[in-house]
Amino acid sequence: MRDARDYNGLRAARIAAGLSVAELAERCRVTQSAVFHWQLSRFRPGGPARLALAAALGVDPETVDTWFQGSAERAA
Repeated sequence: MRDARDYNGLRAARIAAGLSVAELAERCRVTQSAVFHWQLSRFRPGGPARLALAAALGVDPETVDTWFQGSAERAA
Protein backbone atom coordinates (compact mmCIF):
# COMPACT_ATOMS: atom_id res chain seq x y z
CA MET A 1 0.00 0.00 0.00
CA ARG A 2 1.27 3.47 -0.87
CA ASP A 3 1.47 6.32 1.58
CA ALA A 4 1.31 10.07 1.01
CA ARG A 5 5.07 10.33 0.42
CA ASP A 6 4.68 8.36 -2.80
CA TYR A 7 2.45 10.99 -4.40
CA ASN A 8 3.18 14.46 -5.80
CA GLY A 9 1.00 17.58 -5.37
CA LEU A 10 -1.38 16.48 -8.11
CA ARG A 11 -3.15 13.98 -5.86
CA ALA A 12 -3.73 16.60 -3.15
CA ALA A 13 -5.03 19.08 -5.74
CA ARG A 14 -7.36 16.46 -7.22
CA ILE A 15 -8.78 15.59 -3.81
CA ALA A 16 -9.14 19.28 -2.89
CA ALA A 17 -11.08 19.80 -6.14
CA GLY A 18 -13.41 16.96 -5.16
CA LEU A 19 -12.53 14.87 -8.20
CA SER A 20 -12.00 11.15 -8.44
CA VAL A 21 -9.27 9.74 -10.64
CA ALA A 22 -11.97 8.75 -13.14
CA GLU A 23 -13.49 12.24 -13.20
CA LEU A 24 -10.12 13.93 -13.67
CA ALA A 25 -9.20 11.48 -16.43
CA GLU A 26 -12.46 12.23 -18.23
CA ARG A 27 -11.92 15.99 -18.00
CA CYS A 28 -8.38 15.62 -19.34
CA ARG A 29 -9.42 13.09 -21.99
CA VAL A 30 -6.86 10.55 -20.82
CA THR A 31 -7.05 7.15 -19.18
CA GLN A 32 -7.34 6.65 -15.44
CA SER A 33 -4.00 4.89 -15.66
CA ALA A 34 -2.41 8.10 -17.00
CA VAL A 35 -3.72 10.10 -14.03
CA PHE A 36 -2.50 7.44 -11.60
CA HIS A 37 0.97 7.53 -13.17
CA TRP A 38 0.99 11.35 -13.11
CA GLN A 39 0.21 11.28 -9.39
CA LEU A 40 3.24 9.07 -8.82
CA SER A 41 5.43 11.22 -11.13
CA ARG A 42 6.10 8.20 -13.34
CA PHE A 43 5.04 10.33 -16.29
CA ARG A 44 4.29 14.01 -16.68
CA PRO A 45 1.40 15.40 -18.73
CA GLY A 46 2.52 16.98 -21.97
CA GLY A 47 0.99 19.52 -24.31
CA PRO A 48 -2.81 19.55 -24.32
CA ALA A 49 -3.03 17.18 -21.34
CA ARG A 50 -0.99 19.61 -19.22
CA LEU A 51 -3.35 22.46 -20.09
CA ALA A 52 -6.45 20.32 -19.53
CA LEU A 53 -5.10 19.21 -16.16
CA ALA A 54 -4.51 22.80 -15.09
CA ALA A 55 -8.00 23.84 -16.21
CA ALA A 56 -9.69 20.87 -14.52
CA LEU A 57 -7.99 21.66 -11.21
CA GLY A 58 -8.30 25.45 -11.45
CA VAL A 59 -4.56 26.10 -11.37
CA ASP A 60 -2.15 27.64 -13.85
CA PRO A 61 0.07 25.41 -16.00
CA GLU A 62 3.15 26.56 -14.10
CA THR A 63 1.69 25.05 -10.93
CA VAL A 64 1.29 21.76 -12.76
CA ASP A 65 4.97 21.97 -13.74
CA THR A 66 6.05 22.29 -10.10
CA TRP A 67 4.46 18.92 -9.31
CA PHE A 68 6.83 17.22 -11.75
CA GLN A 69 10.12 18.99 -11.10
CA GLY A 70 12.86 16.42 -10.86
CA SER A 71 10.60 13.61 -12.09
CA ALA A 72 10.96 11.42 -15.13
CA GLU A 73 10.95 13.39 -18.33
CA ARG A 74 8.59 11.05 -20.16
CA ALA A 75 5.47 12.93 -21.20
CA ALA A 76 2.19 11.06 -21.38
